[in-house]
Amino acid sequence: MLDSAVTSLGASDFALIAVRTGFGKVWVLQGALLIAAIAALAAQRAPRVAASLGCSALVVFPLAGHIFAEARGIVPELANVIHVLLAGMWFGGLAAILTMRLATDNDGNRLLVPMLTRFSSFALPAMIALLATGGVLAGETVGRWAALFGTEYGILLTVKIVAVGSVLVSAARIRQRLFPRANATGGFGSLVRTLHVELAFASGVVLLAGLISQTVPASHADIDWWLPFRLVPDIAWYRSGVPAQVMVGAAVCVLSTILAFRCYARAPRMVTVAGAAAGILGAMVALEAVAVRAYPTTYDRPPIAYGAEEIAAGRTIFLDHCTGCHGVTGRGDGPKANGLIPPPADLTAPHAGEHTAGDMFWWLTHGRSASAMPGFANVLDDTERWRLTMYVMALSHGHRARVIAGQAVPRQPWLPSIDFRYKGADGSISRFIEPQDKSSKLLVVANDDSAMERIRLLMSAAPEFAAARAEVVLVLSQALAGTATPPVFRPSLRVVIDKQGEIADAWSHYRRTLNHPDLHDQNRFPPIVEHLIDRFGFVRARWRGDEGGGLPAPAFVIDSIRILADEPEIRALDEHLH
Repeated sequence: MLDSAVTSLGASDFALIAVRTGFGKVWVLQGALLIAAIAALAAQRAPRVAASLGCSALVVFPLAGHIFAEARGIVPELANVIHVLLAGMWFGGLAAILTMRLATDNDGNRLLVPMLTRFSSFALPAMIALLATGGVLAGETVGRWAALFGTEYGILLTVKIVAVGSVLVSAARIRQRLFPRANATGGFGSLVRTLHVELAFASGVVLLAGLISQTVPASHADIDWWLPFRLVPDIAWYRSGVPAQVMVGAAVCVLSTILAFRCYARAPRMVTVAGAAAGILGAMVALEAVAVRAYPTTYDRPPIAYGAEEIAAGRTIFLDHCTGCHGVTGRGDGPKANGLIPPPADLTAPHAGEHTAGDMFWWLTHGRSASAMPGFANVLDDTERWRLTMYVMALSHGHRARVIAGQAVPRQPWLPSIDFRYKGADGSISRFIEPQDKSSKLLVVANDDSAMERIRLLMSAAPEFAAARAEVVLVLSQALAGTATPPVFRPSLRVVIDKQGEIADAWSHYRRTLNHPDLHDQNRFPPIVEHLIDRFGFVRARWRGDEGGGLPAPAFVIDSIRILADEPEIRALDEHLH
């Protein structure tokens, strides 16, 4: 907070933190509750009051964490409180049982049975709730499965999950085998040793939780990928044979795991080990089906925008270096293609959309093995290769965009908007997609005079768009600018003059529909195309003025905007390029 070492802080610094920061206020409150709990136990001999105050300190603790700073609703906040509260009660209860046994000498084993009986009735539902709330919290702080293995936060969380699994194994052994045996024979040696093992793993969980709380959440960190594969179940599921392989592997994993737990208390140890090994093998079979090749740059965030200027520059580079093999339209039909084995990839085919921008950048840098594609690291600098990547991604997105219809599909955003810069009325430079701007947009790209009547209609409807917390963005060519500029200011209306034609050229990739696929780029600039963009920057609906259905009434567009406004938040604009 103060950008200073702890050892250099003075009383005034701590006072500043305690009084002027949310963390400090929570820290003071938690300390006060703990002191009151100790006083109630030591001075008043009131264990129930002390326990209540201690639990209150646990409830207060999460208020200064990442979840409460960024949570998107009451569910993760409540899950965080429950998670910390139950974890503290479970860990404290386990430690108290062992402490009580040591403090009571000969009566320790006699007291151990009723204490463990009561603790077990709490521990099992508490652990189930801990796992459930932990899943909710991981969804908030991690977001992507790749972040579990590619960020410091994710790796710590993964180790913590392994430690929790070890705790569960120890608890299962105590509950199913050692506790019944000790209760029947009076031999408590193995039971106590396993309790100590469980407490050791539990201490590791608490230590890891402390480290995690001081680490940047994975959802905010760059992914440093080191595995040779990544999992893409949403893409791989539609490949031949994948669903069957996943279901068989998952069934083997689940059944073997159940068998291992069932046999853990009664069968020989080798049966349990064999069941666990079969479960791991089944999981590997299921995961292998949805895995694809990955590279060190697979999850790199592009340092440049997915924007009109960058795509235009990438197109120039593509025409200079790539058309000999891939052809002018990127369909793999260049003049050199016939002699190449394997043939050049069709960059407009659906498979192109299965790769990340980082994948593309790696191939452009190092080439592709077992193909004639060379690397361009010595020909193009990093910025040029990223611009070429943006253009290749636009080719792929443009052909996949044919399925975007005139009706937004609820909760299925996937097509990213193409950003662009423009000059405002005050002369300042703004961007079309601003992270802090959470308004929906109707982007209108007008290419000839036939769009003027539609433009005037949208101008008159601008106040209705403002009421829906949306805006209309008119992209006009230089030729149309003089006749289309609104005579007076209208709310939620922006007019962007596309002097160089880069915006219309970039957004022309999204002109294609199922009725007008235009696979050979014979009609790149329809008279008018409108794109409905949600508040997170995804294209959700699209209309062309030259199609049978025509352009929708402004009221229909506004109704669609209000429907999209009810959707939950979508994170990470960098994921648009995946």
